[in-house]
Amino acid sequence: MSIPFEIPAHFVTAEKLGQVVRFGAILKDTETGRIVAHMQETGFLNQLANLPANAFLSPVSTLSSVASNYQLYRVDQKITAMQQMLSGLQSMQIANLALAGLGIGISVAGFAVIKSRIDKVSTKIDNLESLISREFEDQRLRELKNLEADLDGQLDHAEEGWTSTDGLRIWTRVADRLNDMVYYYPKLIEEHLAAQTPDLKLAGYLLERYRVLAATRVECLVLIGELESARDFSRRFMARNARLLDPVSPLDLARRRAATAEGDALTREAAFRREIEPARQFTAAIREFQDLSETRPLLIETLIEKRLNGRDYIEQLRAEKETPLLLLPAA
Repeated sequence: MSIPFEIPAHFVTAEKLGQVVRFGAILKDTETGRIVAHMQETGFLNQLANLPANAFLSPVSTLSSVASNYQLYRVDQKITAMQQMLSGLQSMQIANLALAGLGIGISVAGFAVIKSRIDKVSTKIDNLESLISREFEDQRLRELKNLEADLDGQLDHAEEGWTSTDGLRIWTRVADRLNDMVYYYPKLIEEHLAAQTPDLKLAGYLLERYRVLAATRVECLVLIGELESARDFSRRFMARNARLLDPVSPLDLARRRAATAEGDALTREAAFRREIEPARQFTAAIREFQDLSETRPLLIETLIEKRLNGRDYIEQLRAEKETPLLLLPAA
């Protein structure tokens, strides 16, 4: 099945004029509020961008690496049209979304690619063990290690589905297993964010695993054609994120983290000033994460309404190697 994707070039002018605005993974008409298109990254964007292991903690380095990769690509391939397209991506503020590793719409990076990103040493639990040991008792730490190993294993199984003659059965099994796992992370995230001195590195680790787990389950459900289940799960994920993350604020995070600084009031004020920027970046990444989770069910609803085949949709996006971003018209 051929999916009627559009290249976003003609939306760039409308966005610059304020006629179209981005919210999460959708483009909306600013006058009517009507959704005009759903944004979706392609296989080319994932090839172009060297995405970080943890998008919640490294937005600045992410954009720098993307810019460097783009420059190398442009020189090597001599494709000047990409400059216009990248300009369009920046105009629609996509750089801090897809290129920050948070993903747009339904992930098409490939399960093996996702696993390689979260396998980076900077986000592995062993690297955080001294930190986590202060927060969790031994039994919970063992459970968290087992959960990480299980998630890695499920990503391996999901990747096997692409080459197996029984891919549908594999993706179904992975989706079922991830559903059993998805409720564990929110409790840990909630407990840690409410702690007297929340550590952003540990919170980022937990949020990243939670995001990858949920996104992988959605992709598996779409691949096996269970679009209604994917939509309903995405809605529950969205609602859970709202309850979990709405209370987070950069000022509160910075104040609590600075409160433990030893010394007089002047020392604590200096600590607060040091903490406010990382807290602001962390909270901004959380808000983008929430916006995307709110718009993903709308994308899946469009797939249902248009009666599109989920596997065809993902395969066509994965196969696109020239355009980093495509739009699925809402109407």
